[in-house]
Amino acid sequence: MENFKFNQNGVITSIEKLDILDIMGTVFSNNYNWMVLQNELYGLFDGCYYAGIEQRVFNSEFLSDKDKLAIIAILLKVRPELQPA
Repeated sequence: MENFKFNQNGVITSIEKLDILDIMGTVFSNNYNWMVLQNELYGLFDGCYYAGIEQRVFNSEFLSDKDKLAIIAILLKVRPELQPA
């Protein structure tokens, strides 16, 4: 899976990080697909952006529409800052 790097400190705010954590905290599932997506979302905290994550968020059966929109808004904010890993 292709990934990219970005300076997470200059792009994602503390509030947005807390929002992501709050959203992930509402999902209680041991489903493999959710665990992969959850890992990718945690990667944002380390400045790692996985190719296709927007589509996986959009297609997720585990997230509400409101939560999907919140995460996608953060991802769209990050996209212009991406650099090859």
